Amino acid sequence: MIRKSSVSLLTLAAVLSTVIVVSQAQSQTLMTRHVREAVRTGEAKLVGHLPATQTMRFDVVLALRHQPELQDFLRDLYDPSSSSYKHYVTVPEFTERFGPSQEDYDALISFAKNAGFTLVGGSRDSMDVQFKAPVATVEKAFHVSINVYSIPPKTALSLLLTASRR
Repeated sequence: MIRKSSVSLLTLAAVLSTVIVVSQAQSQTLMTRHVREAVRTGEAKLVGHLPATQTMRFDVVLALRHQPELQDFLRDLYDPSSSSYKHYVTVPEFTERFGPSQEDYDALISFAKNAGFTLVGGSRDSMDVQFKAPVATVEKAFHVSINVYSIPPKTALSLLLTASRR
């Protein structure tokens, strides 16, 4: 039971890392390979490929917008000398000012549906969306290969999953 939970959590972490890199690809140069240090140094040994039919649940976190304005807003919000001190905003107001645009949110949903992902939850206000899909579908959509590695027991986790660009 613990091993199955660990594998699920590691799978989610690996996929989330990959999803974040892919979702930011429009504004940044995409990394061609994402490999953890333990894999690169040979400390982690390849166990095998994650089964293609195994279902994965994962979150895609949408980026905040207008970072400089957000920093100013937060500074003023907590500065007693500011006229905006303790002038909090509602979740919808925050989302409208700093959250993902409706177009970005809709584009993510469209991409996910076209890729074969099943929407599980999330919202524009929460800035994340939860999906599930078979490993093969995730690998195809993000052009990655998800592998399972074994690492020595001295480390906190005994299994490590990585997603590498194909």
